[in-house]
This record gives sequence, structure tokens and C-alpha cells, in this order.
Amino acid sequence: MTEKFTKVLPDDELFLLMKNKDQKTFDQLCQEYSALVYGLALKSLRSQTSAEEVTVLTFVKIWKDFDLFVASKNSFKIWIIQNLILSTHEFLTSKKIKYDFKINKFPDFSFEFIH
Repeated sequence: MTEKFTKVLPDDELFLLMKNKDQKTFDQLCQEYSALVYGLALKSLRSQTSAEEVTVLTFVKIWKDFDLFVASKNSFKIWIIQNLILSTHEFLTSKKIKYDFKINKFPDFSFEFIH
């Protein structure tokens, strides 16, 4: 069963705790951002199964590449969305699905499938 967190930490505190690769903090990060990541993935991919897979891939990428986050360049939320976009690209490429990536005004983006 997923543990519920009673205190929501601000992004800067989550960031500092994540630097130590703390699993409990990572679980909280997933809990706080999974709806955002899944929602954007579902909007982009139009498939629940693919959106779930890309959501998992995104959080794995965040965990693995956390040291690449530079707080002064982007907000934490923007960095998470950038990782979602990269994970979606990698997912579609691995499935040999052709697409055009369109970005209107970040974070409004889409993956248009080429049939």
C-alpha cells in the first residue's frame, strides 16, 4: 500500500532531500507529481497503457539523472516536464512510432503521430 504523506514539502526542500537519493523523498516526489506527469503523457499519447509506461520511465529518469538538475536554470516542475518530453521521445523512438513534436508555448506541447 502506498504511504500517504501528511506534509507537502516545497520544491526546494524536495530538491535538497532528493540530492541525497532518499527513497522516501522520491516516493513523495512521485506522489506529488504523478498526476501532472501522467496527465500530460495521456494527453500526448492518447493511450492509458503508453501514458502509464512513460510516467514510470519519466520518474526512473528523474531518479537516475537527478544530479543534472540545475536549480538556477529551471524550476523543478519545468525540469520534470522536460524529462517527460525526453522520456516520451525515447518511448516513441523505441516503439518505432513516427511523430512530429510541436510546442506552442511551453509547457503546451504535443506529439503528432505520422501514419
